[in-house]
Amino acid sequence: MKNLFLIFLVILISCGVENKFEEELKSFVGKDYNAVIAEWGHPTDIYETPNSNDVLYYLRIKDVTSPFPNYLDEDGKEIPNNCRIYFEIGKDLKIIKYSYKGNYCWIE
Repeated sequence: MKNLFLIFLVILISCGVENKFEEELKSFVGKDYNAVIAEWGHPTDIYETPNSNDVLYYLRIKDVTSPFPNYLDEDGKEIPNNCRIYFEIGKDLKIIKYSYKGNYCWIE
């Protein structure tokens, strides 16, 4: 019973952390793209979409050594904990949408 409670608590806490991350990303929508740069620093890269909008790309990789293995790909190679974050910039230089994916997406 105690283990079940601990598992429930971990799930509950992790959901709250992801929601805060999502809220932070959402807070940039409608703001000038410089607000993202002021908060997060210069992006890892900038891409152009087919509709000629720019996308700020941030890559965050876990840099802590752990005794536990990270995820493994189909060849058995280690995949580091990471998060890829994208902010699309409209013609008016404001953030119009965001997306993210990875296994290391939360507010630090």
